[in-house]
Parts: sequence; C-alpha cells; structure tokens
Amino acid sequence: MAAGTALYINTAQENLAQVRRTVELGLDGWVGYSYRTPELGVEQGMKTGDKAYRELSRLLVGRAQRGRENCEE
Repeated sequence: MAAGTALYINTAQENLAQVRRTVELGLDGWVGYSYRTPELGVEQGMKTGDKAYRELSRLLVGRAQRGRENCEE
C-alpha cells in the first residue's frame, strides 16, 4: 500500500515531511501527484514550476543519494 499526497497544496518541506511519515509508518511507497505544479509556491506565483521541481527533486532524491554513498563498499 502506498500513500498518495497532493504536492500542489504543500511546500517542498511539507512534501518531504509527508514522505518521511510514509516511511515511518512502514507503507510500501509514496506517490506525489499534481495537476500542473509541484508545490504551493508555484500556485502562489512565488516561483516557477521548473525551479520548484528541481528543489523538490533535490530534497527527495538528493537525501537518498547521500545515504547510499555512505553505505557503499
């Protein structure tokens, strides 16, 4: 079972917190969805969609990559 969250109504930090709660609850995965924008800042006109996607990707993938680097060898 996976948790699905609405990215467009949260900030990037709130989306990250939801992913962490999903992992802590032991669910099989997390699914983020958005009709057109990756986070609330785009909806509010505070940033572009491209910038928001890059920021969210760094938060979600960047942390996982650092963890894997520490586990190698």
